[in-house]
Amino acid sequence: MSNYFDNFPELVYTFDSGVTVYVKDIFKKVGISQKNFNNVISYEKYNIKEGERPDVVASKLYKNSDLYWTFYLVNDFDNFDDWFKDTQEFEKHLDKVYKGKWLVASSSSDVVSYNFTSNPPKSEKFVLGEKVTVGSKSGTVLKVDPTYNRILVDTDSKFNASETITGAVSSKSFTMSSVQDARDGVCYYENDNGLRTNVPTSGYTSVTFYEKELNENEEKRSIKVINPSLMGRVIDEFERLI
Repeated sequence: MSNYFDNFPELVYTFDSGVTVYVKDIFKKVGISQKNFNNVISYEKYNIKEGERPDVVASKLYKNSDLYWTFYLVNDFDNFDDWFKDTQEFEKHLDKVYKGKWLVASSSSDVVSYNFTSNPPKSEKFVLGEKVTVGSKSGTVLKVDPTYNRILVDTDSKFNASETITGAVSSKSFTMSSVQDARDGVCYYENDNGLRTNVPTSGYTSVTFYEKELNENEEKRSIKVINPSLMGRVIDEFERLI
């Protein structure tokens, strides 16, 4: 078998117009226990190099680029996005996932608080989707994060620390202690033993979203691959199960 999809069953789908098409049932997934796999094959480790796609690695190891699917079979991958990202793809991923800027306050009460003096008492906080302004500069609230005393704002304006931001709906305001790109905001604090906390603590170092993503991506660089001499047995077993 050379093509991953050749062995998938076909589904018959008829459109309202009466046209009938045959499509592969790509939602069928084969599950093979780790114990059974270990009885059939042995693994090797491979470190993905910059720019190496799954088909490129398959061609390099097995002389057949169509065998890329075996990497997804023996590793904890669900889709192509789980593959190690080279520098260019990593930056594209960050640009897609981390948009906007963190506007950081001095206290969580600057972001979310409870007003006991009103009658009845009420919660006061920035509202998702509301416009926030500093003079002629403005942005839209994407996220409210009192754990780290901040709000995430979608904006093209250049906000600066020491400026005071005000919400158009909530009327809440605070003086920004810092302004950070979304990817540069603190994600958590971690110590040398890998323990994490959400608050600054002695012995713990801050880890940004960028650093978290970078570490997770580097962990994906080293993958399990099937010994080339055993590939035929794996293919036979896959075809039997599918």
